[in-house]
Amino acid sequence: EPYALFEAFSLSDRKLSVAGNIDPKFFPEKKSDQVSFIGNLGEQDVKKMQRSAAALIFIDNLNSTQLPGKLFEYVATGRPVICIGVAKESPVNEIEFSDYPIVFCENNVEDISRAIGKIDEFGFQDYLGTLNVSWKGRAIQLGRIIDELY
Repeated sequence: EPYALFEAFSLSDRKLSVAGNIDPKFFPEKKSDQVSFIGNLGEQDVKKMQRSAAALIFIDNLNSTQLPGKLFEYVATGRPVICIGVAKESPVNEIEFSDYPIVFCENNVEDISRAIGKIDEFGFQDYLGTLNVSWKGRAIQLGRIIDELY
């Protein structure tokens, strides 16, 4: 549930734009200038919005054993990611992102506020270069693994 997220942003100097089909039951009780709801966007508008964001917010699935593809979509943008509510048993904890700027936090106002504060530490740059996720990069990694075996 995103209530703590909305409250944390309403207390910060950062703005949160929420796109997509959001169930009205999740809307915050009191309005904030820091939180806006955009509604559904087309694919190109989503990509443009993601690439211009200071960071993207990923809320993990509750009690999930599935690795969410949304997290990889966010990492592919090159933007920092704030991961909220990642349970100890979540497969998200098994991923090695090396130097990619991902902040993990609990789903409460204090932790989310701390994570929002880390956005400034990252600076606005393209972090996609810190991950070598191209087919060529994967082939080089696989070649190194094979070389180590022989």
